[in-house]
Amino acid sequence: MDGDAGNLFASAPARLDGEQTTDLIANENLRIERIVSTGQASPPGFWYDQDWAELVLLLAGSAGLLAEGAARVPGKAIPRICPAVPVAVSADPDRAAAMASWWIAFYLTRMGPLYRDALRRTGFGTEADLVVAGGPPPRGGTARLAAGAEVLVDELTVHGDAAQARAGLDRWYRAGAEMPAVVLPPNQPVDDLLHTVESLRPVELTEPTVVHANAGAP
Repeated sequence: MDGDAGNLFASAPARLDGEQTTDLIANENLRIERIVSTGQASPPGFWYDQDWAELVLLLAGSAGLLAEGAARVPGKAIPRICPAVPVAVSADPDRAAAMASWWIAFYLTRMGPLYRDALRRTGFGTEADLVVAGGPPPRGGTARLAAGAEVLVDELTVHGDAAQARAGLDRWYRAGAEMPAVVLPPNQPVDDLLHTVESLRPVELTEPTVVHANAGAP
């Protein structure tokens, strides 16, 4: 499928009067759109009904859905909101930590203010500022965070060898994530990516873990 490459977070406004929707790909069989919301919500009692299936992938911030109207339209499923979790899996835990550090540096320095602002609101402002001060990460998919910012590696990513990464993903499930979407690292050999997917495959779950590539990475 042909299309322009770009950063989904580019030009994302920090505040809007209404929700902003932009079609990225649209044809008779598929539509992919970017939705930017800064707190907008449907009015109480409103039920959004449509004739097509929809998957919602949350890339930044948080979202809430009201299920009270579901019973009004039998057979209509509520759109699912999935957290996207950057992953870094390697037999060498130090390399996995360096890959995870690259993720954090990339998101905080190359993808606009959304992640930085979210971390500041949740008490990690000092750590986020340390990462931003270090500048964008080098190409290649590995980096080192400034001293004092390493806590973000465990807070924001799933990393380590196969067993450690599996335990890290299970932590997201225990925290209430029904279907975390793992984001594969860029610029890695196919065999390494297959190893990552195999390491994180569901063990006792009835639904598969969703895997998607990171379109915004260089």
